[in-house]
Amino acid sequence: MSYLKTFVISTTFLSLAGITIACGNRSGRTLEITTARQVEDQQSLKNFVLDARYHAEKNYAQAIEDFRDENGPWRYDEVYLMIFDDTGKTHFHAGIPSFENQRIGLVDLRTGEYIVDKLIAEGLKSEGGYVEYHFDNPSTSEKEEARKLTYVIPFNRSDSGPTLIIGAGFFPDD
Repeated sequence: MSYLKTFVISTTFLSLAGITIACGNRSGRTLEITTARQVEDQQSLKNFVLDARYHAEKNYAQAIEDFRDENGPWRYDEVYLMIFDDTGKTHFHAGIPSFENQRIGLVDLRTGEYIVDKLIAEGLKSEGGYVEYHFDNPSTSEKEEARKLTYVIPFNRSDSGPTLIIGAGFFPDD
């Protein structure tokens, strides 16, 4: 299924692939949305996370529901969103929901370093940042260390909750 990528903002809310995304701009300018299916390099990964952050900042509860939809634009194959705080507690994880409400001690399969600590350090920077590490790729049948690139950035919840970090990653072809 192909999702609509470009649309014009002309009202406060617009519909994209069956979900409603709140928009604060009534200028009529064209807004491009990067879907999970379109993530293929660093820039498209960053764009995807920035679009997700915008959606989460406008309506956090609706965004979480939308991010969890396996058939929506926010999930595709091994590309999904995660949200955690500066302690590493996972608030949302579309790929592995059992990670939610706990701090996960995942380590880089090659270096043994804690991945969450790196994600927090980059995610607390105002412009966010990329973290590269080695992890099992769930899209392959073999359990092996694969290079994964994740982009994380801070955001403020629409419901006045704590500042959180949102991110997504993908396994680039080497």
